[in-house]
Amino acid sequence: NEFDLGLFIYIVKRSLIWIAMCLLLSFGAAYLYLRYTAPTYASNVVLQLGQTNNAQAVLKMNTIVEDNSLQADVQLLSSKFLIAKAVAKLPLTVRYFFRGQILTEEYYKQSFFRVNDLHILDASIQGRPISIELSDDGTLRIEYSIGQENFTLPVVLGRPFSTPHFSAIINTLGSRPWPKGQERGTLYFTLNSPTALTDQYVSQLTVSIADPDAKTVAIGCKDNNPMLAKDLCQAM
Repeated sequence: NEFDLGLFIYIVKRSLIWIAMCLLLSFGAAYLYLRYTAPTYASNVVLQLGQTNNAQAVLKMNTIVEDNSLQADVQLLSSKFLIAKAVAKLPLTVRYFFRGQILTEEYYKQSFFRVNDLHILDASIQGRPISIELSDDGTLRIEYSIGQENFTLPVVLGRPFSTPHFSAIINTLGSRPWPKGQERGTLYFTLNSPTALTDQYVSQLTVSIADPDAKTVAIGCKDNNPMLAKDLCQAM
């Protein structure tokens, strides 16, 4: 039962190729994950609550909720009612995206075009991607699908247009011409309902007690867009 150093070295040499392959596969998998997975950003704010806080004032719960404990405040702040009010403060009725070959990036407050004077004519359009691209003749074209039906419509910058599901005006910032070089991906936007936005961000927001003695509450938000995560925390 003595340790045989020569045998050990022989076994290690025979296994080197498998060890190297395992290491290469591990590093390759890690690289692919980091390269082709959208990063997630976290933002946090700390609120100090007094005897009378905004959450209770908004819900008019001063006479009902006599227990002014931090746990009650946490429940109020994490309610859908208050999250919906926070979401309503942000420009999320229309969201802008750029879909590359692998990753999709949200252009929150960074889109070079805006959808203005929006009127929803059919709620089935909400949440569906509406692609927009520059045609060969220099005009814009929007495309989207509902069920098995496809819709395509030419659009002129700065002029009203209407589809069976919504009407709007598309403008570029500063009335600039539509930029070129967008062929590497797809620009699209979505029209969103307050209920759907609230349901999405309920799962991305966390509310917890930070320091019971100081009566502070920590609010955190995770999102693929760092600016959106920060704004949503601050809107709470």
